[in-house]
Amino acid sequence: MVQNLGSDNEIVYNQTVSFNKGHFSVKGNNNRVFLGNNVKISHSNIRLKGNNIELHIEENVELTGCVVSLFSGCSMVIKANTTMGNGEITVAEETSLNIGDDCMFAHGYEIRTSDMHPIYDLKTGHRLNFGASISIGSHVWLGRDVVILKGASIPDNVVIGINSIVSKDIDIPNSIAIGSPAKVIRKNVIWGRKMFHKTMYDDPMLSGIIRSNRGEND
Repeated sequence: MVQNLGSDNEIVYNQTVSFNKGHFSVKGNNNRVFLGNNVKISHSNIRLKGNNIELHIEENVELTGCVVSLFSGCSMVIKANTTMGNGEITVAEETSLNIGDDCMFAHGYEIRTSDMHPIYDLKTGHRLNFGASISIGSHVWLGRDVVILKGASIPDNVVIGINSIVSKDIDIPNSIAIGSPAKVIRKNVIWGRKMFHKTMYDDPMLSGIIRSNRGEND
């Protein structure tokens, strides 16, 4: 269940949502939480700390072993059918994190819209590292131990390879990007969740993506 530790918080979910061996707390005022049908949250620590925070998780999302920290004035959206393994998410400095539908995040990822500590220019005294929002498209696969830093964006149907660091925009959808910083190494690909299909046409879960790309290329 979600622990409400403030006032004027709106927390909406129904009996189809399941919580298993974790902690979910809202500490502050005027926050909004929506959990869609059949959301599964297991062994996770989700903390909203501050005021005017929005968390929206759509139906059939699965979070397993996630540590999520949202601070004042921030928002996070996870769209339907996304699955996320052990990892850490920090959204701070009034930024947003948007994650598309049908994404798959392997264990060990870290996503941060803020460095959480300031760095200043010695000559001017001005801060150099302000936070910035992150956008992750639909059907994105993050391999193990991927890091996504403030201001980065990833388009639809992209694979980010193991141990990669995404510190700026990936501009090409339907691609594979690896490295530090991550760069596209292959274009015109599509990935699936199941190993037993011989071709992409055998996987019914990919039919919508295939049709969409055919339409764009016509």
